[in-house]
Amino acid sequence: SSVKTVSDESSALQYLKQRFFDTDQGVELCDRKYRLKTYKQCFVGSEAVDWLLRFVHVENDRKKALDLGNKLMRFNGGTFEHILRKHELIDENIFYVATSGKVI
Repeated sequence: SSVKTVSDESSALQYLKQRFFDTDQGVELCDRKYRLKTYKQCFVGSEAVDWLLRFVHVENDRKKALDLGNKLMRFNGGTFEHILRKHELIDENIFYVATSGKVI
């Protein structure tokens, strides 16, 4: 039955990934500047946590939302990454992009 649990979690993360990058209802992707450099189509860690709180309904528990975000980040070889590949998902004003720069 642990296989079923892994499969269920995988299906849930795949669904979450699709919603996360949905152009209408997903996390906001836009070009952002930091230290005179523009990063294309990225999002902010704290905004991702906010989105997860709203979408998954984890009862205002930012830690649970952050844990889920880090699972999503690592899902299927990597869903998104820190722009400089230095961090896991952090609930701060730090930029992340879809892995390989592609949205899905």
